[in-house]
Amino acid sequence: MKHLFTVLFALWSTVVLLAQNLNYESRITRFYGDDCGNDPGIRTREEHTWYGFIRDNLSPTETGSGCVTHDDNAPSAITGTWATRNRTNTTATVLYGRIDAWEDDRGNRCAFDTDNNFLTNDDDCRNQATCTYFLTGASEYLWNTNSRVCGGNNYNMTVYYRYRYHTISLNAATENTTETFTGGGTRPFWGSVGNWSNIGGDCAASGTIGHNETSSFSTTVTCKSQVRFRWRGSSQANGDYLEIWVNGVRRDRISGNTNWTTRAINLDFGTNVVEWRYDKNGNTVAGLDRGFIDNIEFIDATSLQPGGITGDQDICAGGNPGLLSSTSVARSYSPAAINYQWQRSINNLTWSNISGATGLTYDPPANATQRYYYRRRATDGCGVVGYTNTIQVNINALPNGNLANTGAICPGNNTNLIFNATAGTGPFNVTYTGGTSTGLSSGGTIAVSPSTTTNYQLFFISDANGCTRNTGLGSSTTVNVNTNSTAPTIASVSNVLCPNTALTLSASGGTAGTGSAVRWYSGPNGSGTALGVGNSITVSPSASSRYYARREGTCNTTNDDDEEVTVRNFAYTPVGVTTAVDYCTDDQGWHHFYTATDDIIFSMRGDLSGAAIDPIVSVTNNGSFYQATLGAVGACVNGWSPGEEQFELPRSWNVNFTGTLNPPYDVRYYFPASEKTTLENAANAFMAANPTCGYTYKYPFPNGFYWFKNLGAAYVPPLFDQPTKLTGASSGSINGINYSELPGVTSFSGGSGGIILSPDPALPVELSQFTAWNAGAKNTLQWVTQSELNNDRFEVERSADGHSFERIGTVKGAGTSVVPLTYFWNDETPLIGVNYYRLRQVDDDGTTSFSNVVAVLVEGKMGEARFFPNPVQGSLTYQFNAQQNKQLTLRMTDVLGRVLQDWTYNTQIGINTEVLDLSAFAAGTYSITVYNEQGEVLHTERIVKQ
Repeated sequence: MKHLFTVLFALWSTVVLLAQNLNYESRITRFYGDDCGNDPGIRTREEHTWYGFIRDNLSPTETGSGCVTHDDNAPSAITGTWATRNRTNTTATVLYGRIDAWEDDRGNRCAFDTDNNFLTNDDDCRNQATCTYFLTGASEYLWNTNSRVCGGNNYNMTVYYRYRYHTISLNAATENTTETFTGGGTRPFWGSVGNWSNIGGDCAASGTIGHNETSSFSTTVTCKSQVRFRWRGSSQANGDYLEIWVNGVRRDRISGNTNWTTRAINLDFGTNVVEWRYDKNGNTVAGLDRGFIDNIEFIDATSLQPGGITGDQDICAGGNPGLLSSTSVARSYSPAAINYQWQRSINNLTWSNISGATGLTYDPPANATQRYYYRRRATDGCGVVGYTNTIQVNINALPNGNLANTGAICPGNNTNLIFNATAGTGPFNVTYTGGTSTGLSSGGTIAVSPSTTTNYQLFFISDANGCTRNTGLGSSTTVNVNTNSTAPTIASVSNVLCPNTALTLSASGGTAGTGSAVRWYSGPNGSGTALGVGNSITVSPSASSRYYARREGTCNTTNDDDEEVTVRNFAYTPVGVTTAVDYCTDDQGWHHFYTATDDIIFSMRGDLSGAAIDPIVSVTNNGSFYQATLGAVGACVNGWSPGEEQFELPRSWNVNFTGTLNPPYDVRYYFPASEKTTLENAANAFMAANPTCGYTYKYPFPNGFYWFKNLGAAYVPPLFDQPTKLTGASSGSINGINYSELPGVTSFSGGSGGIILSPDPALPVELSQFTAWNAGAKNTLQWVTQSELNNDRFEVERSADGHSFERIGTVKGAGTSVVPLTYFWNDETPLIGVNYYRLRQVDDDGTTSFSNVVAVLVEGKMGEARFFPNPVQGSLTYQFNAQQNKQLTLRMTDVLGRVLQDWTYNTQIGINTEVLDLSAFAAGTYSITVYNEQGEVLHTERIVKQ
């Protein structure tokens, strides 16, 4: 029995899941009682009592008949109507009938007597039963009628019930309240409520039909371009089909058991008859044997097929355009006639209707003087408007042009007339003074050889469109003949000049030919640098130079005249003491002190008006650097204790100033850069040779090097170290002579530069190597420690001048280590020029020490920019060395100057890198221009995109 119950429950569950809402009617129509025998001494008649009940599976509440009685001496049946129960649109799937009936012998007639005092006379023949009626096999519209007996042989009742599917309108079932649906087929679609639905609890279901029968419904629509709906089938696969038909043509179909899916069908132009049809052609019953439709929506037509026109034409100004014809008529979703209107525009943007032009074709008027665009508008009965393709009638202007020439010529030479077309389409044929030329394009040339000045005039022009003109022609041109030039003479210069001091050179004499000018150069025959144009120029040479002048005219260029300008030289002093004999002052305020041979050995800038006599300047050259040891090597005690090692440059300077100083002064000290490098290398070599002392630079300047000077007495080298340190020094060169510029000097006599090494045996980190190098847009730093003791971190510091350092990064130390460790750190935004780096090592207790200073040169000047790679395929990198924070705009244009894209970003001080994605642009040549916030152009680069 357990297995049987499982099967029955599964079948009942399927019925519930697939059940549709029903309408049912039920009632009790008959009660029956049997002959239970007479009970002598109590009753001589049969006294029947019945109770009847009806309910469904949705509620335990019953509809009852009440107490029904009847007396008879034989089996009895009474008919009537009891316990009527009717329901509409219900999900009930089962009806239950229940009877409780007996033969009454004593006591309350409507209550069963269970008193056993008189066993033979108690109520008897009682029958209690519950009957189940499944509401299966329902159909739409037709009732399924049943009459069933419930109870036993002694007592029973007859239950009458009928049921059918609950139906609603197709509009309500498909959520479409606008269209009129008409059923068709053997039994049409109907509105179903229940579990068959997809959305909203209802759908349209096909009618109950047999083999080779159909069920359908349809509607007729206008001004609709598409129908959308959801559908599913539950039928024999490849035998029974749910289909959609449009205007008698099947557009799609499904078969078998399918899930709900959405389908959109485009409709035909004009009126559309849309039909959904379930076609049962199979010979097998499968699934529910039905098709289902839900959520029908018709999409309003918003467009039409406007048709087409032709008639592009090119005519000469004043001509008669031909007929604009129709290539196809318009088609719409409305059955009403389509109205046409021709329109015209002069810019293909703003259109106006042409009065009376409402046909399929249009003939424009003659004597056209302006180009017009034409199109045909179509308006259908749905109110939808469409436009044909646009055609144009081009008015070719009558050709015109003027003559120009390439400029004056020398006698006997040839030249070209240039024909510039101002109207018409080339090539052109022209007649002009003295001849005819054919096949000319605008800008084309006509060779002529006038012996004297001649005026050339146009008389006739025709172009490739067949248009001609012989009046109102463009301007003429005159070819002139020029004269020759002879050379000028430069006025001589005899004085020896101070460098960088302005001097005016003059040239005169000779013959100035047509268009000639005196031009100045730094080399003969127009070589070297162009210095200026005119009879005189002003120069400020930094070294002795020769200057050249010549006349360059229209017909010829003359020979040069030249003049040597002697300028005092910048020079290194020889070994020994060299004293200047005098000084000269240049236009920048520098006082250059020179020897009897006019060699400048020292320069200063500042106010010398308080000098009682000219300052006496001397430079001492030892030939090699000075080195001295304070105390014994190996003592290794910090500070000024014995063990310091001192180094000084081989050259020193001295200024003997008598009078009143008006500081500050800037000093330029001329010495070979190799002398400073040699000094630094010697100090480094000494540190390497004495590793146990842990030497460090006493002063944290680049590589320990510092400038210093003394006070009062003449400087007698070497002093190695003086309280006055000169900071902010910069370097440069003039004519190959290296110098260091020491700013802010407030006193004299003189000084030099040096390095002092201080031992530090307690250095907690043994730094064996510290190097740095440039790697394109970044600088890489590397250092190696042989051992570390309580090392918390390294702080990376950078300086632009070797004096003022700032922290730019931090690297975590290893704590305590006895093995060599290598560290790397990248400066992603180095400064263009020299970058000085040092390490500040910090212990766990805050104790610090500094490494040696290393320098890295990054090529490029402040403000310099570059683009790479060029040519480029995908990403272009822009790098810019900014001196301050500011906003830049990068604008990309094509060869016609049209702006294609802008990029804007904010710079940071130092090297900035911005990556531009050019992958979307076509191959070709472009320009990228960089603007600052004021719109000034900072840089322009031509980029080739591959």
